[in-house]
Amino acid sequence: MVIRAVSLQLWPVCEGYQFFGHKGNGPATLEYAEPFPVRKDKPSWVDRQMPRACFTGLSRNVVLLAVASLFTDISTEMLYPVLPVFLTQMLGASGSILGLMDGCAQATQNIAQGLSGTLSDRVRKRKTIALAGYFLAALSKPLMGLSTGWMDLFGARMLDRLGTGTRSAPRDALRVRLRMC
Repeated sequence: MVIRAVSLQLWPVCEGYQFFGHKGNGPATLEYAEPFPVRKDKPSWVDRQMPRACFTGLSRNVVLLAVASLFTDISTEMLYPVLPVFLTQMLGASGSILGLMDGCAQATQNIAQGLSGTLSDRVRKRKTIALAGYFLAALSKPLMGLSTGWMDLFGARMLDRLGTGTRSAPRDALRVRLRMC
């Protein structure tokens, strides 16, 4: 499988598909070209094999890792839009507390990402470190809902960003290693 970036999108180029570059100022296109004449009584090889041909390089572990990342990111993105309203309306915190919490959370994530990447390179236990990060992030989500004060929410948010930072670098290294197998 060949993947080419076309107009900021990734297009899988499989058997039977041809990539046509930019024509003048128009966008690049990906068009289907029949590699051989199609018999009408049964589907062509491309029609039968294209789904498998486009995903042949992915192992089971890569797919499971992608699904785990998808659901973790979905839960995070569902929670964060309501977090400022919950913090200011329900817990009575000010806007400056919200800014302080978000800034500290991002700093925690960046520091944890650097430390976990260095640790996973030295110890070579990428799966264990990534699973610990996923566990911390999953543990923090219910704690945010059970918060009774802004300090509780601050601690749960730090735990979530610590988990996200802990899993990021080892997960990316694991994904590259599993893809190359």
